[in-house]
Amino acid sequence: MTNELPYVHDGALTREQLLVVVADIEAGTEILAVNIKRQQRSHSDEQPVSLSSALEQLLEGTVSGLQVRYRYQGREYWDTLLRAQAGYRIVRIDHTATLSGA
Repeated sequence: MTNELPYVHDGALTREQLLVVVADIEAGTEILAVNIKRQQRSHSDEQPVSLSSALEQLLEGTVSGLQVRYRYQGREYWDTLLRAQAGYRIVRIDHTATLSGA
């Protein structure tokens, strides 16, 4: 196990920016897992779901967020996409070092 903290990015997104982020993930990464978050304070459901289905539920407001885990250029990222008061929020974590134990 490593003591290195993962790189974290936190930012606000409009609906249009959210759609671009998801399209980029779908087109250019190896998706490892997609989980949905049903309530603000609950953990993610561990049941398999497609990214397009999870995004649709997020846009409809039937879930409070989703997490997509993917590999891009040899690194593993976990993006959490959440509903926010004025649009959406993204929290992107580069878990490469923490998962490899480097």
